[in-house]
Amino acid sequence: MHFSREYGVIFCFLIIPQTAIMCIMFTLRGKKQDITILGWVLLSLFFADSVLAQSLNFQYYDSTTGFPSRRVWSIYQDQTGRMWFGDLEGLLCYDSKQYDLYQARHGVPSSPVLSICENSNNLYFGTPRGAAIFADGKAKRIESIPEAPTRVFYSVQPGVLWVGGESGLYLLTDSGAEAVLPNEDIRSVIMFEESLMVGTYKGDIFKIDYPSQTDKRSISIIGKTPKTVRSMVIHQGSLWIGASSGLYKYQDAVIKPLTLIEGKSLAVSRLISDRVDTLWIGTWGMGVVRFNTRTGSITNYGIENGVPSLFVTSALCDMEQNIWLSFFNGGVIKYSDRAFEHFSIHGGTPISRLSIDSKGTKWFTSTEYGLLKMEHGSKKAEVVSEILKDQPAYTVFVDSTDRVWVIQPHNIFSIKDGIQTHYQHPKGHAKGAYRWILEDSKKRIWFGGTRGIALLKDNKLIDLTPKGDPIKRFWHAVERKDGSIVFSSIYKLWSHKEGIFNEIPFRTSEETEIQSLICTDDNDLLVGTSHGLFMIKENGQVHLIENLKDYDISEMFKDSSDKIWVGSRNGVWLLDGLKATNQYKPKSTMGSIETIFEDSEGSIWFIAHNRNVIFDGHTWNERMFPSGYTINSFTPVPADIDGISWFATNKGLTSYNPKHLFKNRLAPKIRFCKLVFKDQNSIDILNESDVTLPYKRNSFTIQYGSNSFIDEKRNCYDISIEGPYTTEQKRVENTELDLMNLVPGSYCVKLIPYNGMNQKSDQVFTFRFQISKPIWHTLPFYLLVFGLLLLIVYGMIRFLEYRKVLKLQKRNAWLEQELEKKTKSLLEAKKKETVSALTVTLSDQIAQPLMSIQGNLDLLNCKEKQISENAQGQFSSIQESLDRIHRVIQKLRSLEKIDFDDYTPGIQMLDLNEEKPIDNHEKKGILFVDDEEDLLEIWRLYFEALEYRVFTASNVDSGLDMVRKHSNRIHCIVSDNRMPHKTGFDFYRELNETSCTIPFYILTGFGVEPQLKEMLKHGLKGIIQKPIMLDALHNIVKVHL
Repeated sequence: MHFSREYGVIFCFLIIPQTAIMCIMFTLRGKKQDITILGWVLLSLFFADSVLAQSLNFQYYDSTTGFPSRRVWSIYQDQTGRMWFGDLEGLLCYDSKQYDLYQARHGVPSSPVLSICENSNNLYFGTPRGAAIFADGKAKRIESIPEAPTRVFYSVQPGVLWVGGESGLYLLTDSGAEAVLPNEDIRSVIMFEESLMVGTYKGDIFKIDYPSQTDKRSISIIGKTPKTVRSMVIHQGSLWIGASSGLYKYQDAVIKPLTLIEGKSLAVSRLISDRVDTLWIGTWGMGVVRFNTRTGSITNYGIENGVPSLFVTSALCDMEQNIWLSFFNGGVIKYSDRAFEHFSIHGGTPISRLSIDSKGTKWFTSTEYGLLKMEHGSKKAEVVSEILKDQPAYTVFVDSTDRVWVIQPHNIFSIKDGIQTHYQHPKGHAKGAYRWILEDSKKRIWFGGTRGIALLKDNKLIDLTPKGDPIKRFWHAVERKDGSIVFSSIYKLWSHKEGIFNEIPFRTSEETEIQSLICTDDNDLLVGTSHGLFMIKENGQVHLIENLKDYDISEMFKDSSDKIWVGSRNGVWLLDGLKATNQYKPKSTMGSIETIFEDSEGSIWFIAHNRNVIFDGHTWNERMFPSGYTINSFTPVPADIDGISWFATNKGLTSYNPKHLFKNRLAPKIRFCKLVFKDQNSIDILNESDVTLPYKRNSFTIQYGSNSFIDEKRNCYDISIEGPYTTEQKRVENTELDLMNLVPGSYCVKLIPYNGMNQKSDQVFTFRFQISKPIWHTLPFYLLVFGLLLLIVYGMIRFLEYRKVLKLQKRNAWLEQELEKKTKSLLEAKKKETVSALTVTLSDQIAQPLMSIQGNLDLLNCKEKQISENAQGQFSSIQESLDRIHRVIQKLRSLEKIDFDDYTPGIQMLDLNEEKPIDNHEKKGILFVDDEEDLLEIWRLYFEALEYRVFTASNVDSGLDMVRKHSNRIHCIVSDNRMPHKTGFDFYRELNETSCTIPFYILTGFGVEPQLKEMLKHGLKGIIQKPIMLDALHNIVKVHL
């Protein structure tokens, strides 16, 4: 509350007399009545303080909001932005999303944690049993610091830390702890003008020059306070000292006491500066004092102003200039948003209607207190009239003469200069018929509602309801530039000018209701309905705004630059002639926008049932209004003479002054970012860093956080990801993003944090990562696969060749067997023929001489009758020899069972006297043409064995040469059809051109082609299908040989 004359007057005229009355009544009456009187007096004291209690936009951290403790002794923010609280049970960390409590099982020596500080990326804290260091989730006591209560840590530079407590002041470095002020109970330490200022339990204030240099260090006492020095802070270049005896300022080498509240001594427990113009003073027993050192204004916040306790244990101004305060048995509160202030009536009575007059006085209604007002510049409200108690107010309206009009179900009255005037409803108009008031340019006051229209004339309400409207429910009215007033009922439009009502032609379906009216600068009328937006030109033409067809148009507003904004459940549009462009589209359907207004800084507010949307000219913010407060969307939001907007809320009045927004507030930044994999391993990511990941880590979670505490529940992030086959950009509220099964390639991630005030970061947090190609996507693997494929192809080729060789070998073996059989058969036949011929020859050649000899012997025997015995013996000997030869001939004739009686002349007689050479010129010739050398070789061996002359050629050109050279020795040609360069068909065609008549056969394994069939008609002897047995081939061609 403000300590001003008003409270002095209240104290003198209300509290003192009532206290005196209480004392008298206690003397005169019995105990039973005393209790009643005491209750009445206490109630009067409570009411006398203020009907309206001012409170700041505090955010509370206690058991009701999930904060794990109500007893916090110290507060600190580390360089990553995380908040640390010294709790009764240990060390508590808060990263704007979750709490982590570290206790004895984590190494914390004892509790509560009395002080916290950071140095060289390590966290130091003090406990009743000495100091400890905390890193990687584990705490360890610092043995070089005595085991005594440690209340102070102060970091000067990396590796240099001042530690203070009941055992004295120590300089802690990497080499150990040095006692600088032993046996002193240290309570506060700060560096000021290159000297270390130290406050003690006894009130002494030490100044240490060259504190870090042992050889130059000098210690002196610059002053003393009556009681313990608990806190020191540098604010606007001066050193401020908070002690149990009050507030002091060190100026001109002198410690000067300051009196902020007359007659009261502040027991200061903590001091902090908001780094602008305000000094926040935490007290022990008087709550919080806000001291604006620039203006000199002082405000004390106690229980009635929303402070949970009067005993402040710690305070901090964080990086974003949020003010943190902790309380004994009161948890922690935070003050972030300077633009909002709340005024509640005894704990938060809802305000139903609100209006402001030209002097800045706020007029508002409450069903509990009736009509109230709050003068401009005052923080106290007073009840004007209790007529409205227990009844809702439909309208509170201030006209151009500052007359306040109030409409409620059973009353219409006005207040001017403290005089109330009541008005009767026109005849036929039931009470509660009117819901709105309009003042036109002629200062006439119009009323409208559920029973028609009325005009105030001579302080009386005159019924002017159009006769042609059977429903008579008029909800909206607007004045056009020509001075006519347009009224809308549910389905019709009426124009009133110069005392005459005329219906405006406007046809809608029975399901379409008129919901809002507004006039443009061109005097056109815009009609918002439940099924679209219509424009009625001055000449009466009606146009439907096409891209808003079937939209539920609930409200319209013309801003200071004459832009017309259109609100519906589906978003917000900006009207330009007959075209509306969508400016904002909610993620989910909004409630009907009931109120649109423009604040003093030009931001446009759209107030709906379930959310509020604010456009500041650049960005849209859905949740700017403080948490826990709901705007009465049916009440206009007026602004006072200072440009402060006032809201009627569920907990009282709330003011909004955009000039109090911190323009120099530190922009939010990404404080940490890391990649977390499925196995819980993680990689810390820095801004502008590049990371290469193996393919097996192509699924992970990006965890990030700005650690912004302006309103951490409203933190959000714009995140974009660019990579192979993907480009994604979206706004998210969570601090994790899952990326699954990413394809190999380069990715770029950009993070832009927004704090609770929708303030955008001035730095884009960017990092890139590369998903390596799997081994099967690398060049060596490709080469390996290519090599393996070559090996496989080579192996297949070798295998096919091997199979072909095996096949050929098998075929050759078969051919050899066949050849051997044929050769053997031929040899046998030849042998038989030779033997037969030999037998015939011998029998013929021998038998004839023998027959001649036998005849000669017989002839001699006949001629010579008397032969000597010698001659007789000789003849006998010759006869025996002939007989033996004859038996030999008989044996020859019986050889091979040849019957010489059946002998035919087909067997050539052998000339035993001489051998005749075989004449090769008499052999028949065959030309084989094929690109397969193996087949040519087999055919050559086979047909040569059959005593044919064999010619071979591997292509058509060679075959043509062979025919030209040996045309008279070739009797048959057999050619393959499919060969490189030229086919067997080409061969035959070219032979025909030379008038060659050699019989020609074509071998083919591809079926009989049409051109071959055609050649059969032109002399081709035949087409031989592959494969074919040698004997079958022989049978075909031998007819020509």
